[in-house]
Amino acid sequence: MAISIVEKARDFAKKAHAKQHRDDGVTPYFTHVERVATKVAQLTNDQYVIAAAYLHDVVEDCDVALDQLDDEFSYEISGLVEFLTNRPIKENETQTEADNRRSFDNIRIGSGGPKVWLIKLCDRLDNVSSINNKREENGWNKKRILSYVKKTRNLIAMILQAELSGYFGTLSQDMLNLIKEIEQRIDSFERELSI
Repeated sequence: MAISIVEKARDFAKKAHAKQHRDDGVTPYFTHVERVATKVAQLTNDQYVIAAAYLHDVVEDCDVALDQLDDEFSYEISGLVEFLTNRPIKENETQTEADNRRSFDNIRIGSGGPKVWLIKLCDRLDNVSSINNKREENGWNKKRILSYVKKTRNLIAMILQAELSGYFGTLSQDMLNLIKEIEQRIDSFERELSI
């Protein structure tokens, strides 16, 4: 019996992330990947998008190259993963270089279209949902949380701006609900941190 592209991506991601943990040092990293892909699967039946959701961090966080994803899966899946992969941090990177790198990453994600946005928003939702588990002992101090909140707000603004341009059509109600859920969670962090 042939294995589905989603099952293949899940197995691949599970192996790639096998030795990694979330910031708490205990939770297997793959639990994040599984939650992101599960949320994506609740919002689309596009098997390539669900597969890309499983693979969204393998190039950025594991020893996996995009060419390998081309060979193992398809150009469409590796293309989605490429849009979602942040450029690596340079050694001794200046603040200006870091800001430019992040801006480039956001522009790339913004140009990826609704399939990329769906995966990225599900990724952000899972991350903001996990912030309560990422407090000071895990390096998530007030400054880091606020920085992540700001980046998340910028991502949402960029997606909404891209939608307003009309180039990608209109966002689905599911996508708008996802954005609303993320905004509610980050609003609560801002209130909690007395901003």
